[in-house]
Amino acid sequence: TTSFAFTVAENSGAGQLVATVLAEDDDAGDNAKVRYSILALSNGADWFVVDPVSGEVRSSPPAGQDFDYETRKSFVVVVVADDLGSPSARSTNEVTITVTVTDVNDQAPVLGQPAYATTLPEDFNLFVPFGLGISATDGDAQGTPAATLEYSLADGPGGNASLFQIQPTTGSVSLKAALDFETKTSHRFLVVVTDKGAPVALSDSASVTVTVTDANDHNPVIDTTTPYVFSIPEDTVPGSFVGTLTASDVDQGDNGLFEFAVVSGDVDNKFQLSAAGTLVTRLNFDYETDAALSYAITVQATDLGSPALSSAFAIVAITVTDVNDNPPVLNQANYTPTAIAENANNQVLFTASVSDRDTGLNGVAGVRYAVTGADGKFSVNSLTGEVRVIGGLDFEAKTTLEFLLIATDGGNPQLRDEATVTVTVTDVNDNGPVFAETLVTTTLAEHPPVGSLVATLTVTDADSGINQNVTFSLLSGATDAFDITQTGPHTAEVTTKTRAAFDFDTEPSVEVVVQVSDSGLSPNTANARVLVLLTDINDKVPEFRQDPFEATINEDLPVGSTVVVVTATDEDSSQHAQLLYSMLPSAKFEIDSTTGAITTKSTFDLLSEPDSYSLTVIVSDKPFDGNQDFATVAVSITEANGNNPVFDPTSYAADVFENAGAGEFLTTVTASEQDAGATITYSILGGSTEFAVDPVSGNVTTLASLDRETQARHAFIVQASDGDDPPRVSTAPVVVTVLDRNDRAPVMPVATFTATVSECGSVPSLAGACLGALTLFPSNPTATDADLPANGFGQVTFSIDNPALTVDPSSGVVTVVDGSGFDLETVASISATITATDGGTCSGPALNCPLSVTATLEIALTDLNDNAPAFDAAATTTSAAVPEDISINTQVLQVSATDDDRGVNAALRYSLTGSSAFGVDPLSGVVFTRQALDFEGSAQQHSFDIQVTDLSDDSPRLTDSVSITVNVTDVNDHAPVFG
Repeated sequence: TTSFAFTVAENSGAGQLVATVLAEDDDAGDNAKVRYSILALSNGADWFVVDPVSGEVRSSPPAGQDFDYETRKSFVVVVVADDLGSPSARSTNEVTITVTVTDVNDQAPVLGQPAYATTLPEDFNLFVPFGLGISATDGDAQGTPAATLEYSLADGPGGNASLFQIQPTTGSVSLKAALDFETKTSHRFLVVVTDKGAPVALSDSASVTVTVTDANDHNPVIDTTTPYVFSIPEDTVPGSFVGTLTASDVDQGDNGLFEFAVVSGDVDNKFQLSAAGTLVTRLNFDYETDAALSYAITVQATDLGSPALSSAFAIVAITVTDVNDNPPVLNQANYTPTAIAENANNQVLFTASVSDRDTGLNGVAGVRYAVTGADGKFSVNSLTGEVRVIGGLDFEAKTTLEFLLIATDGGNPQLRDEATVTVTVTDVNDNGPVFAETLVTTTLAEHPPVGSLVATLTVTDADSGINQNVTFSLLSGATDAFDITQTGPHTAEVTTKTRAAFDFDTEPSVEVVVQVSDSGLSPNTANARVLVLLTDINDKVPEFRQDPFEATINEDLPVGSTVVVVTATDEDSSQHAQLLYSMLPSAKFEIDSTTGAITTKSTFDLLSEPDSYSLTVIVSDKPFDGNQDFATVAVSITEANGNNPVFDPTSYAADVFENAGAGEFLTTVTASEQDAGATITYSILGGSTEFAVDPVSGNVTTLASLDRETQARHAFIVQASDGDDPPRVSTAPVVVTVLDRNDRAPVMPVATFTATVSECGSVPSLAGACLGALTLFPSNPTATDADLPANGFGQVTFSIDNPALTVDPSSGVVTVVDGSGFDLETVASISATITATDGGTCSGPALNCPLSVTATLEIALTDLNDNAPAFDAAATTTSAAVPEDISINTQVLQVSATDDDRGVNAALRYSLTGSSAFGVDPLSGVVFTRQALDFEGSAQQHSFDIQVTDLSDDSPRLTDSVSITVNVTDVNDHAPVFG
């Protein structure tokens, strides 16, 4: 017998291969084929089968049964082998197989209860087991891993086992972290038991509930988030509420109940603290006499648990405050500072001080100073009491000023004191002399007699005494041409000093600046211009350009031939410079009254007549006014030698533009002679500095540049001479007219014209107030041009560069067309440039481009009341609350307005309508109480309007208004009364 041992797991089912047997037969054929079987006598014959061919032994439990280690642990199977011979032969030996059933972890452990519960106090000790009675069993074979158990804890659904631990082998549970009833009153988790079976461990679980009970483990906590700091006035009565203390204790029941108590600090026993934490006063207080005015009281809260627990100490700070029962007292009842000059702006008059028995804002520290009735001329520093002059003092208006100085403390109600301030004003030289006219324009004939009255000047000075005494003097300009004589305290006369300075032909106007000075310590001055416009008189005598004139002619010169042309000049202006030529009577000669050409009026004969003549020529003004000049003309007569040269034509005329320069061709003179072989040469009788004639060609040209405005016409005699001895000559006149070129720019009498215009303003209803023609000084622009008017060169056209103004192009009258820019609040003056342009043109053969001159127009604007006053929102308070017991004449609020105008148009006054309980200072805008207020008996709210009005002389004056609301608050001024 051959034995083998094999194992099978208890959880093996049918068909599990257990072993394979093999038998051999030395026969052949069917005799060698082996078939296997299990002997029925084997105790495992019902649990195993053998494959007859392969010899594989497999499990085959009876129907409805499984291998179970815990029931049967082994089986014996005997296998035999038979061949297929006939007869069949059986093996000589048997195979005995012992199959051992191996254990499998097929029994899960089981806890003794599906749920466990216990109750613990929150102060239960850590790591001390508490009885839950946890145990478990396992049906697997004992002593095997499958029956070896281990305990653990798990959170489970909604649970948390973090505070607990379990002994793995015994299942005893203890705390590993402290319980806190105040945080959580119940804990749920799972206990888990697990075997050590393989391949998969099996387990069971049960819920555990631990209920926590409270313990007195928390001290009360006084709430000190906000410090206990209280302030009570000294007039607080016993039993008055001071404050409430609060605390907390998270314990439950009596453990969470507590009471307050004072530990220390209430040295005078002046306070009482209830168990609930309410602090009240027990006794009276007196700020002025109590030794202690502040208290630091230590308090504590103790709970009702057992044992009782107490909080940390807390400090209650209480300060007794002063009550405003003493008014401030100014250090003087009346102030009379040293007399001050009227120009003492921003000067300190004095510094007031006060005393006050109270403290803090009720005392000196809370005092604020103010002035009333100061008319804007004085101010006080509200903190320091320093009183200053703001400005606006005017000795001429008022020499003594009075106002009130008020000191008010910061208590509630406020208390105050008042004192009168009397200020004496002394005069200073703050007003300069003022000319009645700053520009005096007068007309005077040139060369007036010495001492002629030019102008009378008048000034005013608003100062008094020596400050208004004035002295006149000549400051600048033609000071050598004038004298000034003071004829009265404030008048003077300007007279001429010399005739020579007043020459129209040299300068058509003369100006002098007069200065007036007052006699103050620092003299003020003012200036006025005196402009003398000269009128031309015929004061220049015409003069011949040479004396004598000489000429030589042949005795056979034809009647009417020109002998010589005499010329003269007159330095007067053109209207007085027209000349008239004449000569003493002569039988042989005559003179053209306009050109000065002397011609023959009869023939000559040397055999019976003289060979020379002396002529007297006369030049005078036209028309004749007694101014004249004389010259001699010496004419020599030569013997005739045959034929005289003959000019053809007999006279010549030429035109030339002025400023043409030397060498300009004018004309060609031509003469001929019938004598054979005669050679004609040309010359200018008497010579010339302006003209020349070519002796051969007869071409007449200029020697110098000519000026039409100096002399518009030139005449001279050209002479033709033959080569005979003596030569025979003839003459012909040449008249040269100088043509005008635009070489003289227009001239205006002054460089600056001035005017004063009322601003047009920015108010629509006032638009156009300044439109119209301006009155300019010395006059509307006038200009003269020495060029000829006929060709346009002497015609002047005016223009202006300011779009708000227009000027008549011919007359020079300036007119305002758009007054939008004439706003004094934007600009103080308007400037413009006036241009006078002549009629020149750049076209044509001669360059006659236009010439011009400019003058400045300065327009000073005077204020128009075109801006209404307006309340300043930033500086105006429109609502206030006042207690009903506020004193009369106490400031409630202040309004402020501004006006963009100037002078009286910007001076403002305030008025109040709609309430008799309040008033307003007309200058400062301070609103104050006029009557006593009563919350219970009269209106609790007062509404009224304040109007500000300017002081313009125009009508109507402009205004603005603002609505004010004053709310009256209640004061505990009535004691309770039993009904």
